[in-house]
Amino acid sequence: MSSTKLKKSFKRIYGNSIYTNYQKVRMQKAKELLHSGKYNVNETAQAIGYHNTSNFILTSKKLFAISPGELTAQRLLYGRRLITHLCRKQYHRKRK
Repeated sequence: MSSTKLKKSFKRIYGNSIYTNYQKVRMQKAKELLHSGKYNVNETAQAIGYHNTSNFILTSKKLFAISPGELTAQRLLYGRRLITHLCRKQYHRKRK
């Protein structure tokens, strides 16, 4: 199977490109690391493979409409359950 056919088939089946799916998985891992409270934004960016923290922040804003720093601050204020709800709500709102 050619790479072009693979990419088109993947997008048809899953609704996203392979790269977009990969980004979502990475960012989900980032949310888990930030929620744990054990990692700061820079450490989280490096842990999921970003060499540039700014790119990590931009990707977070693009996918979840919230920066990693804001996620961390809200987790400290409101707890994990609310943050997960807010991210899902904002993410789904952006997709429509």
